[in-house]
Amino acid sequence: MEALSKAIKYVLRGIVFAVYFPFYLLIRLISAVIDVLSPSIEWLFNKIIIPFVLALIKYIIVPVFEAASGPLEWLWKHAIKPTLIFLWKYVLYPVMYYGIYRTLFILWNHGLRWFWREVLLPVLRYSGIAVAWLFRVLGRLWMHIIYYPLRWGWRHVVSPAIHWMTREIIKPLLQWFRNLFDAK
Repeated sequence: MEALSKAIKYVLRGIVFAVYFPFYLLIRLISAVIDVLSPSIEWLFNKIIIPFVLALIKYIIVPVFEAASGPLEWLWKHAIKPTLIFLWKYVLYPVMYYGIYRTLFILWNHGLRWFWREVLLPVLRYSGIAVAWLFRVLGRLWMHIIYYPLRWGWRHVVSPAIHWMTREIIKPLLQWFRNLFDAK
């Protein structure tokens, strides 16, 4: 019986990993894009959106609320607040406590906690490991496909040509100009 429960647990882990991993990878890629775009978004907020909102609040919203504060205060004190207190004490709180909280508490203790500890937490850990491995492989591919060939081309083709041109053309030309314009 223990072997069957372990087999079911590992099958569930595999299924949850297969479902969860693409979303985890997508979230990691989106966070990388956000890290790249955040300076421009920050500038947009600091230079355009926040000054506009502050001016809107200062010149439109605050004067309207100052004009309507007297009647709204009376309405709040004598009608809205007592109604909200009654609704909370005798309608919303009992429904939320017995209908939602206690139901979720029983569901968590007798079903979902095992699934969380035995299936989801290992899947989360191995998803992080898989994404790190994938990024490591992509980094190695980038190094071998792009960086190393460009470095070799620079060291063996471009740099020797620049050094030869500097040594054989530019330095003699500069020496010739120096001699030509020398005051001696």
